[in-house]
Amino acid sequence: MAATDRQAVIVDGCRIPFLKSGTRYRRLMACDLAAANIENLLERTGLPGDQVDCVVLGHTVQNVRTSNLARDAAIAAGLPSSTLAYSISAAGVSSSLAIEDGMARIERGQAAVVIAGGADCISDAPIGFRKSAQMKFFDMRRHKGPADFARALLRLRPADFMPAMPQAVEYHTGESMGEYAERLAQREGISREAQDEFALRSHHLAREAREKGLLDLELSEVAFDEGEPIAEDNGIRPDVSLEELAKLKPAFRTGGTVTAGNSTFLTDGSDLVLLMSRGKAAELGYEPRARIAMSASGALDLEQDLLLGPLKVVPELLQRSGLSLDDFQVIELHEAFAAQALHVIDELGLPIERVNAWGGSLAIGNPFAPNGARLLNTAVNRLHYEGAERALVTTCAGGGLAYGAIVEVA
Repeated sequence: MAATDRQAVIVDGCRIPFLKSGTRYRRLMACDLAAANIENLLERTGLPGDQVDCVVLGHTVQNVRTSNLARDAAIAAGLPSSTLAYSISAAGVSSSLAIEDGMARIERGQAAVVIAGGADCISDAPIGFRKSAQMKFFDMRRHKGPADFARALLRLRPADFMPAMPQAVEYHTGESMGEYAERLAQREGISREAQDEFALRSHHLAREAREKGLLDLELSEVAFDEGEPIAEDNGIRPDVSLEELAKLKPAFRTGGTVTAGNSTFLTDGSDLVLLMSRGKAAELGYEPRARIAMSASGALDLEQDLLLGPLKVVPELLQRSGLSLDDFQVIELHEAFAAQALHVIDELGLPIERVNAWGGSLAIGNPFAPNGARLLNTAVNRLHYEGAERALVTTCAGGGLAYGAIVEVA
C-alpha cells in the first residue's frame, strides 16, 4: 500500500445541538448524546456501521454506569460488538486527542475507518456525599447482622446526607476557571467593556451564521424518548445588547469584570468526525474534505497560564511549518472566557476578522470534551464555504492543557 493511501483524512463530521445544561438533555447521559450522534453521522454519510473499525471518544464528566463512554455509545448506536471503542479524558482537549489517536491508528495501518470526537453531559455531573459519609456507607456493607447494621445507622448524622455538589475547580490550586479568568483580566488590564463587546460579537456572528444556514452544515437533529426534535443550539442570544450585558453582576469576584454574559455557559453536547485512510475513502467512494497537516499539544503552568494554551502551541506550529498567520484564511479559537480569548488574540496577533467568523463558544456553548471536534468541523466547513485552503484551530483546557492544528483542504 502506498504511503498516501494510509494518510488519514476527514470525510465528514457533525454534532447534535449544544444545549445549556439543565435543559432538554437533563435526563440523559453523555452515552445517550454520543450514541445519537454516531447514528446521525452514519445516516448523514450513508456509511454502514460494519465499516467502522474503531470509535475513539473524549469525555470529561463521567457517569460510573458508562465507564467506557466510547464502547457503550458504539453498542447503543448499533455498531457491531466487534468494533473496537475506547475513551480518552483530557478536559477540553479530549476530543482533539481522540481525533489524533484515530488518525494515528489509520496511519499505522491498524484501522481504515474511525469515528472520533467527544461527548459530555454536564447535566449528568455526579452528585455524591462528603468523604466521611462515603466511608460510613461503605462500612455498612460489611455488617452482617441486624444489630451491627443498626449500630452503623446510629453513627450517621444529618450532615452525612447533605450532597456534595460537583465543582469545576482545579485539583491542585482549588481555583475555578472563572476565578483564573478574573485574575487574567486584572493582570492584563482587559476591561469589562472589551469583554462584553467580544461576547456580543460572538452571539451576533452565531446568529448571522444560523440565519444563513451555515450552522446547519454541522448540526444534526435529534429526538429522545419520542420528544420533540431538537434542531438548534439554545445558548445563542440573537437579540442581546451591550446594555443588557453591562447590567450583569460579576460572577467570580466582587467588583470584578467577568460575568455570566462574557463567560461560556455549562453545556451538554456531542461532536464527531469521520476519519478514513485516503485509500479507503477512494474505495468506498467518499471525497475527503480536509486533513490535519500538523498538530501540537502541551501543558502550561496552572496558576499563571491555565487557559493560555494557544500561546504555547500556535508559535510551535508556525515555527515547525514555516508558515505565518497570513497563510491562514480561517482561524477557530476556543472562547472559554472573553478575557482569555482577547488576551490570546492580542498576544498572538491574530487577525480578528478571521477568528470565529461563525460565532464561538461564548454563544454556541462549552461542553468541555467535544470542543476540539466542534472547532475542527467548523473550520472545515468554513474552508469549503469560503473557498479557502488552510485553517488554524486551537484550544485551551482545564489542567493547563493545550492543542493546536493546521488544517488543509484535502
